[in-house]
Amino acid sequence: FGGLGGDEILAIDSQTMALAARIPVSGTFPAPRAVALSSDNTRAYTTLRYNGAIGLIDTVAMQQVDVDGNLANGVSAIPLLPGAQPFWIAIAKGGKKAYVSDEISGRIYVIDIDPASSSYNTLVRTLDVSPAPSGLRGLAVNANGTRLFVAAPDKALFGRPGGGNGNVFVLDVDEASDTYGEVLEVLQAGAEPYGVTATNDPS
Repeated sequence: FGGLGGDEILAIDSQTMALAARIPVSGTFPAPRAVALSSDNTRAYTTLRYNGAIGLIDTVAMQQVDVDGNLANGVSAIPLLPGAQPFWIAIAKGGKKAYVSDEISGRIYVIDIDPASSSYNTLVRTLDVSPAPSGLRGLAVNANGTRLFVAAPDKALFGRPGGGNGNVFVLDVDEASDTYGEVLEVLQAGAEPYGVTATNDPS
């Protein structure tokens, strides 16, 4: 699954590499960008860059899910905070939380994606990091689900000139920890760190 940038999600058959579906996404130029799959692969969550929300796709029915269940107001997404511009999304091990970076601020949105939870498919928390003069970009959760790595460039591509280092922030996302949500380490990463990828090795 991948965001097409306008108002569609593409589904690609992993066996044949053929286009399986073009899934329309609701909203006014939602610009779906990053996509992350639930642990059982039945749901795909996508950042709606210009709608300040997270869209939910049923990967079996190949269609967008109406999150609030009220079709009278159209097919709705998971709203973030006013002014949010979501960029990347990563799902933690176990599939109970999704983390979303904001392209224009140092804010990370935490979405409850546990179907057994009373706050399922809602924004439950925000985590703030600083400095993030050009917002945040890619993020990833480590293999054992205890650390979140998020890129914070000093400058944006084709944006303002930067004179310092960008960073990769390391946050505690172990929900059993007393320091959950806190920044544990800041790694200097050149002017414009962008993508972050986790490996399967917890060490």
